[in-house]
Amino acid sequence: EKMWQMKVLGDETLEMLLNTVLYLIGVHFSLHIGDEHKSLQVGIFAQIKSHFDQMQNLKYLEHTERWSKNHQGGLADKNVKPKVVHCYQNVGNMKCCPIRLYEKYLAKRPSHDIKYSKDLCLRPLKCLSKFIWYSCQPLGIATICSIVAKLADMAGIEGYKTNHNLWATAPTHL
Repeated sequence: EKMWQMKVLGDETLEMLLNTVLYLIGVHFSLHIGDEHKSLQVGIFAQIKSHFDQMQNLKYLEHTERWSKNHQGGLADKNVKPKVVHCYQNVGNMKCCPIRLYEKYLAKRPSHDIKYSKDLCLRPLKCLSKFIWYSCQPLGIATICSIVAKLADMAGIEGYKTNHNLWATAPTHL
């Protein structure tokens, strides 16, 4: 809440939108480490897909885990079912709605056809256009891993903060 109030999270700038989407993905889908963020893709191989729940009349994002720190995808994991997590629209507060922010981020990326990066996390452009805010180059792992610490610092939240804190925050939100 403090990060929203202090305008550390939001969609007003390209960096703010990217940081917010990475933060929300980490919290809602309980991602452990920066490598899990780094491995996220768009397009036909996307782990995060948008759906519509007709019973509740709400959009939601569905994250299907391909691998994690504990399930690397080797022979020992061949019979392990992937974790599937849903994140529903926040119709009470559309400003903070993860689905709205995720869709806005995707709309500001270059097209994810064969010429462009399949990585979800792309570098912000220095000279942005009205429609495209991000380059075709993926963010590096060090940049992804430093985002949570940077957000906490900007909000004045003390202590050592990492992407792992997002994983620990997910049960609190539930």
